[in-house]
Amino acid sequence: MQSNPLITIGILNYNAVERLRKIIPSILAQDYEPKEILVLDNGSRDDSVVFLKQFDKIKTIACPENLGYGHGKNILVDKAKGKYLFMLDNDIEIPQNDFLRRIFDEYKTIPDVAFLSPVICDIDKDYLDTGELAFNKINRNIPLDLILKTGIKKVPRYRGGACFFKKQIFVNLGGFDVIYPFSLDDYDISARAYLMGFANYRSTNLMAIHHGIDTRTKLESLCWKIQYQLCGFSRMIWKNYRWYNLLFWWPVSAAWIFYKSLRASVRYRSIRPVGAYIRSFAFFIRDFKDTLKQRKKIQAKRIVKKDLFLKTKHLESC
Repeated sequence: MQSNPLITIGILNYNAVERLRKIIPSILAQDYEPKEILVLDNGSRDDSVVFLKQFDKIKTIACPENLGYGHGKNILVDKAKGKYLFMLDNDIEIPQNDFLRRIFDEYKTIPDVAFLSPVICDIDKDYLDTGELAFNKINRNIPLDLILKTGIKKVPRYRGGACFFKKQIFVNLGGFDVIYPFSLDDYDISARAYLMGFANYRSTNLMAIHHGIDTRTKLESLCWKIQYQLCGFSRMIWKNYRWYNLLFWWPVSAAWIFYKSLRASVRYRSIRPVGAYIRSFAFFIRDFKDTLKQRKKIQAKRIVKKDLFLKTKHLESC
């Protein structure tokens, strides 16, 4: 009888001990074997590491400083012993004990798969938040009863909060771009996956719960994200898109992100969100020469001529 392959559950954490208290029981309860549970703590200043070390089944890598989202997850992949990884953010709960086994079983059935994500729903919502900006359109929210258990859907990008993938595919794609600590990871590698002949999928048969809803109302957190949104999304476009798509979608995306920043400034009655947008544009200009260098490498390696991630239906259109 053929044994199951080792799967690593990789979790990136930063200053979130209370979130870990909510999600770790669901990780430990997974009935799939053999599995490895690996947590990279990204320089937390709370009691996250102390909390994690009480569990013999969890291996913790404690970094002395915050290396950023993409860099931290690259380290997780590098240190993982499993042939496959189920990568999670520190605020994602997987409620069913057979969740890991089921997502692995689905992954094996998809010939061209790079990344497979479950549905991720905020704990305080009864609809699916599909993300505001996705390559070439503004997504809309979907009522859960219209999407759950409707099968496995091909989508432009996977959701970075929870995804299943084969380690070697991630390595072959070059891992996450780590130039910015936020807003470049899943969009960028999702596009590169399509350029290299793979595709990304979402399973509507499985739903994970997102607990990290507190950052929505914090101005400090919002501004931190905005200062990397334009530069990250712009770098993704300039690296991966064909010229004729780039010259259209880059200004459209930049205008949309500016609109969102301006609306946040009005909402919070603060100039800080618009200031963060301006910083993000400055970061993009500062790194533009390197972005063009990376573009040349990626475009030389691509084996698919068309930007298929722009042609693939979004989840709400499936």
